[in-house]
Amino acid sequence: MNRGFTYVGLLILLAGLGLSALGALRLGQSMLRRSAEEQLIVQGKLWIAALESYADATPAGQMPLPRNAAELLRDERQRPFKRHLRTIPFDPVTRSQDWVLIRANDGSNGILGVHSQSTAQPIKLQGFERGLDYFEEQKSYQEWKFMGPMR
Repeated sequence: MNRGFTYVGLLILLAGLGLSALGALRLGQSMLRRSAEEQLIVQGKLWIAALESYADATPAGQMPLPRNAAELLRDERQRPFKRHLRTIPFDPVTRSQDWVLIRANDGSNGILGVHSQSTAQPIKLQGFERGLDYFEEQKSYQEWKFMGPMR
């Protein structure tokens, strides 16, 4: 008879451990997503700074928007060339360097900004720093648009 109670007690203990492990896993996933969001903002701000730097370095009479990301890596409009980005920033949400380029529709087709390809819903919906407050209440990371000075 004691063996039956021991067996039931062991099953209850294992179920409790399983639930605890599941809770810890969910907490860990949530922490990873929050960290990825923070890093997405950091990487997006690199794009913003690069687009602003490119516009500021534009010689008179030339287009202040890069035509492609390579022009941010090596801007040869002046000598010596200038690097506005060292490398293409990594999108921590999609785990790739494949950003969606937001292009001007004025015929120049220059890059105005970028956003992530992820359609996932952000955890953070409020409390963004000044300059990124337009991210509040956005429904997906695709709506977090990191725009240069030509908004």
